[in-house]
Amino acid sequence: MTSPTPTLQERARGSLAGLAIGDAIGRPVEGFSAAEIQAAHGRVTGYLDPEPAGSDDTEYALLTAKTVLRVGVGATADDFAQTWIEDVLPQADDFKGAASARWPRSTTCATASARR
Repeated sequence: MTSPTPTLQERARGSLAGLAIGDAIGRPVEGFSAAEIQAAHGRVTGYLDPEPAGSDDTEYALLTAKTVLRVGVGATADDFAQTWIEDVLPQADDFKGAASARWPRSTTCATASARR
């Protein structure tokens, strides 16, 4: 028995879900070398954080998808800025981006500047 061919929308949802899952698994070790990951965790086969969450990578992919759905594949910088204004600036909390001891808080700083 063959499975039905997934629709474009189903494939897009699947790719975004896969990105979010992979991002949540890898976020705690982002920026680590393979040797550092091996030393700290061995082989990573699941979530390292008891409350796994994606990072700014997932957030940006979802914002990009939302913008493309809203205006189409010809989206401009202004279209992406509008999505940022509507969906990121109103957030009360910063999302768990790459901000850590290893990475600067660039997204947090950019959002704070835009709110001013």
